[in-house]
Amino acid sequence: MSYDLQHFPNFKTQFFGEGPTSDCLDLLLDIRAKLSCKHLIHCSIARPGLDPRLPEADMTVTLTTPVNWIQRYSDCNYFETDILFDADGEQWHPSVKGCLLDMHDFTDNNPRMAEMLEDGMRHDIGNMYLIAAYPHPRGIPACCIFTFDIEKREQEAFKRNNKALIFKSLEQLNNLLLSDRQQICINNPLTPREIDCLRWAANGKTDSEIAEILNIARWTVVTYLQNAKTKLGCSNRTSAVATSIAMGIIDAPPTPKYL
Repeated sequence: MSYDLQHFPNFKTQFFGEGPTSDCLDLLLDIRAKLSCKHLIHCSIARPGLDPRLPEADMTVTLTTPVNWIQRYSDCNYFETDILFDADGEQWHPSVKGCLLDMHDFTDNNPRMAEMLEDGMRHDIGNMYLIAAYPHPRGIPACCIFTFDIEKREQEAFKRNNKALIFKSLEQLNNLLLSDRQQICINNPLTPREIDCLRWAANGKTDSEIAEILNIARWTVVTYLQNAKTKLGCSNRTSAVATSIAMGIIDAPPTPKYL
């Protein structure tokens, strides 16, 4: 699994990633003011309709944590222990109707999780980490970590009193960050495998090469591409690739650079 990051370090203008910038930053600042949160880490499935438990279900992550914490997180490989990225976690279950999870509740049998949270507190990320999940109207899986500095004796009351506001904040984030993918989800009739074949075709791969990459039969690739052409109303592969790029179903291949 890979991750596409959109970063607003310490709630300032992003320095890498693609997507909404000023509108997103304004919303993040508004949420911080309303909730008095330290940081937000919003995570969603990059391709609508794809099960997050699949290895190809790449994640799109929007976050406000400082650069030094991202570096620390990567160096310590906290991806392996962070329940935010646990595809079997409650927050990613397709039937979830909204849940609020305290990450400290998962540390009793997971010393690495406890280590990560303690490390985050030392790096001024916060002492309470709440994962909120709320259904998106088009079923795109998404959830968010909200971090806070709250006295331990006050944390339970804070969670009760702010649960509705946390869910409202997540709903606002989903509406902004997933709006483009919502439209793709409406217009995109293709299966994940058909999209995979189109993506590799866009990168100039032949049927045989795509079959080898995806570890499927060549004629299966031909069938997937034929189905994609039919669904998109296209008469040939070139037209299907161009249409899927225009619809945002796949990304345009990078332009070759010559020295």
